[in-house]
Amino acid sequence: MKLVRALPAETTVDDVLMDQRIFTGVGNIIKNEVLWRLKLAPSTRLADLTPRQIGRLVTDARAYSQRFYELKKQYILRKNYQIYRKGKCPRGCEAKIIHRKTGKRERMSHWCPGCQPDHGSTSVQ
Repeated sequence: MKLVRALPAETTVDDVLMDQRIFTGVGNIIKNEVLWRLKLAPSTRLADLTPRQIGRLVTDARAYSQRFYELKKQYILRKNYQIYRKGKCPRGCEAKIIHRKTGKRERMSHWCPGCQPDHGSTSVQ
């Protein structure tokens, strides 16, 4: 958590999760699923998170990475995606999932505009 807190406040959560110096092994699918679970848009800045939310980001990235590995070993990973490559929000708000490149690395992000409001600070149009 120290490494995350040491980053500039303007750093977005999608860039934090994709930073291999901090989250070794976290890839694009894990990034999207973790942000979905935490109801955070990819463009959310660290400055906009409470210390508790930063702690949850770190904890959930680790927990989901372990779950990802277990699901992959069982060949059931794709069946368990919650947001990645989905068309409509599975939480029930029925919003159309946004698929757009975000962050400095311009990796594809998938998020629900209803459940994970985006303020557009890192979206690539």
